[in-house]
Amino acid sequence: MESSKKNVSHSNGTGFVGKDTLETIPDVFIIESLSRDYNGDVQGRALESILKGLGRYPRYCDVSSKLELFRALEAFKNSGYRYLHISCHGNIVDDAIIMRNHENVHWKEFADKIAKLKFAKTRLFLSACSCGSTSSLATRLFSAKGHKSIASVLAPDDDIFLDSALLFWTTFYGRICCDQEKMTTSVICDAVVRCQYVCGYEKSFSLYSHDTKCSKIKHHKLVPIGELTYSAPSKWKV
Repeated sequence: MESSKKNVSHSNGTGFVGKDTLETIPDVFIIESLSRDYNGDVQGRALESILKGLGRYPRYCDVSSKLELFRALEAFKNSGYRYLHISCHGNIVDDAIIMRNHENVHWKEFADKIAKLKFAKTRLFLSACSCGSTSSLATRLFSAKGHKSIASVLAPDDDIFLDSALLFWTTFYGRICCDQEKMTTSVICDAVVRCQYVCGYEKSFSLYSHDTKCSKIKHHKLVPIGELTYSAPSKWKV
């Protein structure tokens, strides 16, 4: 019988197989759907360039519509990468993210697509305004059929702007991508608050993680408290 694991190759020539978390590539796959500023610059493209300068091997997809987003998610699945970064606008009133063509992608259909693709316990990082302020997306992702696709979701609780977002995410990925081993919730929490402190970023992020053993969602609200500590998580059943 042939193995169900699909061989993938990293840009630096290292071979990986794309099923278990430890066998995925510890690097960033960036999907972006933002309008360009007056210089033609966008957050994700700039992030890609900076991470390459730091010796990383990010991949970048620019999308305009829901259909293109779903195709980019398929490309992420085939890449074998571990970290999925999506940069777009948020619409928490309608439980959606917004594509460049102003098309809403509702969190239910987004979660259903990810569940269908069966990611390998991906860490999802969403650079979209206020999407961390509600547990709706995490609940959708962790309760969907095939819910083991996503291990955690990190998103800002408030509006996030180009310059501050780029500084934060570059510092954050420069830190976590150095860890080739299994990523844990505590590692992400520590990286977030340290990067907030270093960047002078005072607004909070929310990290939602899924404990599949007891079917619980954990929520950390992340902002430095005192000596770079953060509050204990709240928990609830999926």
